[in-house]
Amino acid sequence: PLALLLKKITERLPKFRLQHAPSEVVELLAGTRAYLDELLEQARVARVPLALQKHRPLAIGSFAPKFEAGYNLDTHYDPDRSRNEITKLRRQVNKERRGAVRELRRDAQFVAGERLKEQREKDKSYADKMKKAWSVLEADQSDMKKMDKARIKERKAKV
Repeated sequence: PLALLLKKITERLPKFRLQHAPSEVVELLAGTRAYLDELLEQARVARVPLALQKHRPLAIGSFAPKFEAGYNLDTHYDPDRSRNEITKLRRQVNKERRGAVRELRRDAQFVAGERLKEQREKDKSYADKMKKAWSVLEADQSDMKKMDKARIKERKAKV
């Protein structure tokens, strides 16, 4: 794009009344245009069409699968023994953690059940005490009413 622009500028110098432009500007324009034309020509000569690779494509290495006679899903067949041991220990720790959490839940449920039993026993004993108190009060109340009725009968009998 710059080469086309420089070409247009040099062609239209007389139209812009720059024919009397400083010689340095004209020389600079001509030199830059010549340099760009040379670079463009070298680039055109150096162009080569795209081509596919010359060698045959390399095959992906394949190996015969290794079969274990006593294969077990629980064991891991990692060739790196230390990594295998670390994995085994991690699994064991997780298993133990899950067991501990399960045991803690059971303990918490048991403790909650015992507390509930104790609370029910307290509530039952309180209810029994209240029943006894009410029965005593009701008995007293009935005795009072009987005595009142007896007094009323005596008064009526005197009159």
